[in-house]
Amino acid sequence: AVYTLRASAVVYQSSSSSVTITNDNTETVNFALGTGSEACPSELILENDSKELALLRNYRDTILLKSELGKQYVKNYYAHAAEMVKVILTHGTIREKVVAALEAVKPSVESVMEGNSLTLTTLQLSVIEKLTTALKAVVSPELRKSICQLEKDLNNKTASKSFSAAVIK
Repeated sequence: AVYTLRASAVVYQSSSSSVTITNDNTETVNFALGTGSEACPSELILENDSKELALLRNYRDTILLKSELGKQYVKNYYAHAAEMVKVILTHGTIREKVVAALEAVKPSVESVMEGNSLTLTTLQLSVIEKLTTALKAVVSPELRKSICQLEKDLNNKTASKSFSAAVIK
């Protein structure tokens, strides 16, 4: 009989191979998985929660991609996605901080998707700051630079206006 085997792992491109097994024999199949560009930190964290992923994707498509700054955030997200997946997989405390940050900002994202202005509370900003501080200690210089820019933009009223965002004290 002919079987097709497929191997996959987070952060790697999947690979498949056909093998023929006859008379109850065994065969060994080796796979070489290349580094993937399809890695998505949100998918890893949300573990196929389609409702949550749909919310984030809708926010990306209908809010972020409408401004130049938002487009830059989306570009940075995907440029650093594979590294973020590796960090999330190897640093449990950072994974917990990512989960906390997503949970913290979810009400604000839901609100903006209902047509309201994006507002972030000081508590939400504190959760984000804990995450960014932890990340900067373990990521590449390129990703650290993007994180520092995000922090700067969160404190910049001009950048906030491009998302119709406000910080509530």
